[in-house]
Amino acid sequence: MWCTKCGAELPDNAKFCTACGAKVVGPQQAPGGRSTSVPASEGARGAAPETPSPRTHRGPMIAIAVVCVVALLALAVFVGTQLAGGGAAPAADAPQQGSGSAEDVPAEVAVSEPARDLAISVQQVDASAFPTVRLYLRVEDPATGEVPEGLDGSLFYIEREDANATFVKQTVVTATQLNETESLKVGMVADVSGSMSGAPLDDAKRIMRDFVSSMQFDAGDEVELVSFSTGVRLERELTADEAALSSSISNLATDDMTSLYDALYASVERMAAQDGARCVIAFTDGNDNYSSCTMDDVIEVANRYRVPVFIIGIGSVDASGVQAICDATGGAYYSISSVGSMAELYNSIYRMEKELYLLEFTDSTGASVSDAASIQVGYAGADYAGSCTYSYTPNVLLSAESSTIFSDGPEATVERYLKNFDDAMTYTDFSRISDCLKPGSDIYAEQEAYVTRGISEELDSYEISPASYTDDAHATVATRETFYVQVPGKPLQLMTQECTYALERVGDTWLMTSFVDLEVTNRINQ
Repeated sequence: MWCTKCGAELPDNAKFCTACGAKVVGPQQAPGGRSTSVPASEGARGAAPETPSPRTHRGPMIAIAVVCVVALLALAVFVGTQLAGGGAAPAADAPQQGSGSAEDVPAEVAVSEPARDLAISVQQVDASAFPTVRLYLRVEDPATGEVPEGLDGSLFYIEREDANATFVKQTVVTATQLNETESLKVGMVADVSGSMSGAPLDDAKRIMRDFVSSMQFDAGDEVELVSFSTGVRLERELTADEAALSSSISNLATDDMTSLYDALYASVERMAAQDGARCVIAFTDGNDNYSSCTMDDVIEVANRYRVPVFIIGIGSVDASGVQAICDATGGAYYSISSVGSMAELYNSIYRMEKELYLLEFTDSTGASVSDAASIQVGYAGADYAGSCTYSYTPNVLLSAESSTIFSDGPEATVERYLKNFDDAMTYTDFSRISDCLKPGSDIYAEQEAYVTRGISEELDSYEISPASYTDDAHATVATRETFYVQVPGKPLQLMTQECTYALERVGDTWLMTSFVDLEVTNRINQ
């Protein structure tokens, strides 16, 4: 036994402590928790009290304490993990709306706030292979104005609004930067008006040749060269032949007036008929004074087909008109004092266009190629996040050399007619188009006479809208057509017209019956 007051050892059955005199009550424990009681069995009476080692009972208690501590630590780690990351795994579900914050992207994509915002804008849309659609995005860090390096293509997403006004996730099949991997088509527009004579044109030629030599032709880049003065001249069709381009540049010669708007319109039209990323880069040292096209005409066609226009103004150019064209089409205007400053700008524009990101997806909403579209596109990563909403009508301008896109219906008849019309005119051969026209109809008689006029025509590009049906046997089809037209005794012209044709089903075949409307929108002298 032990005294609870002073801790002195006591004889069995003592009632008072022999050391301090304190009263002893019941069985006592020794300091440290040792029990003083012994089993009430025979042989225990009168025996010396058992004094167990403290370690005998502390071992289990320490083990229990350790287990408790470990359990508490595990619980703390689990709770912390849930609060920080939500246990989320990355997934590709895209937000319906977004401004770049974590709240704007689904929990499957990201829950933590990204380190930096990402500014995203759609620059071009290529729906020429619809339902496959290619988007070209400008992506930059708004804090630096630079394109971030190392963006993960798998973290881009696209949603498209369907007929029920619900944004539906689209599968992104390609996400890559153009640089070194995707092609860029450039329409180069050169001022060869009288004021460029001598040293200015020589400097411009050198700069254009240097620019051409720096392009990524191995990645599929192509360039087309257009010059302008009193008229517009196609110096070299779209090509990846550097030597041929350099030769055409070297052979540029000056004339008199400045037909800048006509040249821009013609170059945009020709670039619009190409698939993939494209842009127009022009330079001029004077103000337009001879075009039949207006500034608004250039803006309209560039926006219709989403072709950005970049213009370098040299010297005392009135920037009001050209600045408006660039701003409205997603390009940029640069003002410089001398031709020598063009080199850096050419390279800057080219670099900016090659830094675009290509996102390709297959439209799964059941829409047609002519339907207006609203999409949400963005990027959801740990370092960057951002998104934008973009609406567009995917007008598709096709080159004359492109494959036919309609296999049946009234649109197929109109497409066949357009592709054969220039041969009918050039060779005075009505049989080339007669199978598209209903015998005895107004258009049959008109076109039979028209092909005998001795006019040469060459189809450059066309756009066909889906048919509008009056009933099962009657429809109209609207087109936008661009031809090179050579009338005897007159300059070669690039003519754009908008037509609406009436068609009738005769048995299993659709035949054209009349012009509902025909308007020539532009004539550009070459």
